[in-house]
Amino acid sequence: MGCRIIQVAVPDTDRFTLRLPKGSKILTLQKNKKNEPRLFILRSEGTVSIEERNFILVPTGSFINEMAEELKYVGTFLSEGGRFNGPFFYHIFEIK
Repeated sequence: MGCRIIQVAVPDTDRFTLRLPKGSKILTLQKNKKNEPRLFILRSEGTVSIEERNFILVPTGSFINEMAEELKYVGTFLSEGGRFNGPFFYHIFEIK
């Protein structure tokens, strides 16, 4: 059936849950033309099942409650103002 790449907004909160197509793969974290962070996701066409996936958003130098082996690194972006007060580097991890 093939696949499609979609983009999902990154919420401005320390912890967040995204409802994503089951089995989808996170490709990268990039900013869009409005300088807002987005996750780019590869999803199979025809997938109707949804799963909830949990993430944390951490500025450099901040303490993380989870152990390193509980986290999967997703990406880093530089905030330059806007919804994300900056300039700071933010890192996104998926909680396994």
